[in-house]
Amino acid sequence: MFVAPNASYIKAKKIREYYLIFLLLFIAGVISAGRLLGIGADYDGYRELFTHEGFKRDSIEPAYRFLRYLNDYLFDGHVAPIYFISVITALSLKIRAFRSLSSHWNVVLFLYFLSFFFVHEYTQIRAAVAIGIFLCSIKDINENRPFCFFIKMLIATLFHYSAMIMLFCWIYTRMARSIKFCVVVTLTGVVFSIFFVEFASNLTKYVYLLQDLIGLNKSGGESDFMSPWNLKYATLLFLFLLVSTLIKKEDSSNFTLYKIFSFGLCCYYYLLPLQLPVISVRFAEFYSVVYVILMVNMAYNKDYCTVKRGYLLLFISFGVTVLYGYAAMKTITII
Repeated sequence: MFVAPNASYIKAKKIREYYLIFLLLFIAGVISAGRLLGIGADYDGYRELFTHEGFKRDSIEPAYRFLRYLNDYLFDGHVAPIYFISVITALSLKIRAFRSLSSHWNVVLFLYFLSFFFVHEYTQIRAAVAIGIFLCSIKDINENRPFCFFIKMLIATLFHYSAMIMLFCWIYTRMARSIKFCVVVTLTGVVFSIFFVEFASNLTKYVYLLQDLIGLNKSGGESDFMSPWNLKYATLLFLFLLVSTLIKKEDSSNFTLYKIFSFGLCCYYYLLPLQLPVISVRFAEFYSVVYVILMVNMAYNKDYCTVKRGYLLLFISFGVTVLYGYAAMKTITII
């Protein structure tokens, strides 16, 4: 005979869950703020933005301008509190989003820590907060609540200006009404990027010259990883095509994630000819994070996978996730 758990047991379970989440957030904040894994690619830039050592600091997004003011007053302009606060905020938002988008959010969180944590919370902390807000807005896309979505977009933009492209993500998800549309548009972007890389190398040099003149080029020269054959994005493309054979349009929640996954890949491939990673890669990473949620949802959904196929899908996702995390860790200089 089945006995339903009593209220005290459920309450105790929730308390333990919240305690573990709090502990996880605190540890992640300490790891990032203390630079325990090494110096990330953006660390020197953040030191210049948030510490005051006699030089003029550059302008920054409004939310971080306010946080910088508080940091100067409370912590004498040290950069560690900025990292700690950003990590706690970003991960809190993402955990909230994972819980609303997946019944196996703990598995999603585990895979996230193996991959995007190193890119976002450890390196690109401003974008990390904006992405957390975006993930919380996916429910608004799925339930067609444009006002709520645009309010979240405006808030996300206060933390990182790249969030403005959320507008185009909304438009894309409204236009993409079939799996075929997503596949065709994404693969067209791949072909487009290959054509320009192979046949327009001279144009690329002029684009870089223009970027240098106007100050957009922060990479110093053509980046080797800016290629249609980039292994990280090639594996994401493989996952996308694999999911296209399984996903069902009627499954509106996962289909929305699938469309966002497609949009992220489009950001990379269509903007690739610019050879400007600060734009194409940043935009792609803003949206590609949903692949973790989508793969876990499909692996545990009996309508898509048997138990064996589900484990196989998780294994493939784990492999891609580890590769993503490895690529991110290569940008970190060990202290």
